[in-house]
Amino acid sequence: MKSLRFAVLLAALPLAANAQDAVKVDPRHYKVLVDNAAVRVLKIEVPAGEKSPMHSHPDALLVVMS
Repeated sequence: MKSLRFAVLLAALPLAANAQDAVKVDPRHYKVLVDNAAVRVLKIEVPAGEKSPMHSHPDALLVVMS
């Protein structure tokens, strides 16, 4: 029974990581520019070769600027 509970816990860990807010998980790359009831705007800078931890972007729209 203990091993079943442990297996369920391990299986749920990726789901918990996926549900995390990007700014909280990776503040080095994500900055909040605007956050109100209508919109949340993030500035994201991830240099080539770097990675960002698993996170979520609910109801996202992406605009790439260079």
